[in-house]
Amino acid sequence: MGQKQKRDSQAAKAAILEAAKEIFARDGFGAARVDAVAEAAGYNKSLIFQYFGDKLGLYKAVVYSCKEQVEDDLITIMQNSIQSDEQINTEQFRSFMASVIRQYFDYQISQPRKVRILAWEMAEGWQTSMLIEPGDGPHCFRNKFKVVSNYLEKARTQGIVRPEIDPQLLVAHVLNMCFFHVLSIPRYQLHFPERDFSSPEALAQAREQIVILVLHGVMASSKI
Repeated sequence: MGQKQKRDSQAAKAAILEAAKEIFARDGFGAARVDAVAEAAGYNKSLIFQYFGDKLGLYKAVVYSCKEQVEDDLITIMQNSIQSDEQINTEQFRSFMASVIRQYFDYQISQPRKVRILAWEMAEGWQTSMLIEPGDGPHCFRNKFKVVSNYLEKARTQGIVRPEIDPQLLVAHVLNMCFFHVLSIPRYQLHFPERDFSSPEALAQAREQIVILVLHGVMASSKI
């Protein structure tokens, strides 16, 4: 394959994948149609099958792309929020938690398509993720998370975090609070139509409320 042909192939795959993200985010796996992806991408349906095998193969590529990007961005946010992993003090840890929550909340707001795709995947029991999750190696989230996990464990050992808090579950719960709030905005709007839950002010209020809830729930009582 020549260089130009290779570049054309890569461009076609990228365009198809972007179109597929839009369609799967909107319709989920069950209702999404390959014809709709082909039309949105501007390529023949047969090319999609050539590159991705079938509809499930295309969906797996979409889920993998979203999952890898979200995980890498999350790890970057958490690692960049660590001021020092040698000697941790209370204020450093409070700053770390608040920074992670604020940045990840804003990240979720800025990535509605990824949020919806992962929400569809969650509703299906993460079946596709289980097909593509590497057991070990550098791309395994557990290994990418080690630096942060060690930092959280050290904070607990030093008595900054409540002793009954599980560091891994702590991260999962914090992230889910952000994730579910973003997903639930239309529902909140339905129940309280007089309020605008998607305004910058409302989003900032929700973000800071999560910060307060987490810090008061996580910090050892003498460290609040």
